[in-house]
Amino acid sequence: MSSASAIMAPDISRPLSPRGESSATSGNLAGSSAAEQATKSFQAVSERYDPPHLHHQSSPELGSTNRGAMGILARKRLLGAVKTNHGDLCLLAYCFVTGMLDCASFNNWGVFVAMQTGNTVILCLATTGLPASQPWSYATTLVSLVSFFIGAILTTHVSRWAGASLRPTIFVNFLLQALMIALSAAIVTAGLIPYSNNEHHPSVEADRRIIGGLPPLAFQSGMQIASSRLLGFGTEIPVNVLTSTYAALAADPKLLARDNRPRDRRVAAVVLLASGALCSAWIMENGPGIVLVLWLGAGIKLAVAIIAGLWMQPVKEDAQDLITA
Repeated sequence: MSSASAIMAPDISRPLSPRGESSATSGNLAGSSAAEQATKSFQAVSERYDPPHLHHQSSPELGSTNRGAMGILARKRLLGAVKTNHGDLCLLAYCFVTGMLDCASFNNWGVFVAMQTGNTVILCLATTGLPASQPWSYATTLVSLVSFFIGAILTTHVSRWAGASLRPTIFVNFLLQALMIALSAAIVTAGLIPYSNNEHHPSVEADRRIIGGLPPLAFQSGMQIASSRLLGFGTEIPVNVLTSTYAALAADPKLLARDNRPRDRRVAAVVLLASGALCSAWIMENGPGIVLVLWLGAGIKLAVAIIAGLWMQPVKEDAQDLITA
């Protein structure tokens, strides 16, 4: 009997919860569940229109990382590869300079510094002593030919070794061309070589000194025609000559088509080279002469080098690489 009473007796050590308190607790739990469900729904909608990885990128911890990546990209821009699809603009400017230099050098010294076909003909004439007024024409043409060849072969192989499409390679290439013209301009300005051949300076010694100003000019001409090939425009803008350009225009089946970029480049090359020669002729007839022509050529090439070095567009990398850089 006593054991049955013990079983049926309530456990007074644990107080019974009132019914009202139990109902309130159940209500609070239900409210909490509803709030959590609403929060989850809001987060789902937010993630749909504003993905969480974007928040992750904009966090303060990754802000410095992104700034560092931008710094690395700036360095890559200066030292990396560039798009050469606008290299034709640089080469067209070079066509103008070619017209200026060849016009001045042939008029004053009886030799070309860019058009080596003409020098080959003059060299053949020199084997018979023609023209009689230029006894050193064989030497001037040989110097021009050899300097041109050395400039072309060195530019081609060194650029390929260093990376022909890298920004520093293109910049140094263009800058050296400007410096070569400036060197010849300085030599002529200082009076170390005569302004013209012995038709105006009868001294044979003066005529022989013309040879000293030719190597830098012919060397940079070899550099620029090699550059046209390295940039991918060798068949459209050969820079130094127009014979192949005329032939390409004549053979173009789309010569009169409305949209023909190769034709446009070739026509522009012809116009600019002729314009450079006309400007040079006018300067030599009415201005300071070959000195001004040389300094203008150096200035144009220097401007091209700076513009190409700073504003040629870099080759774009994959967007994911930019994020994880």
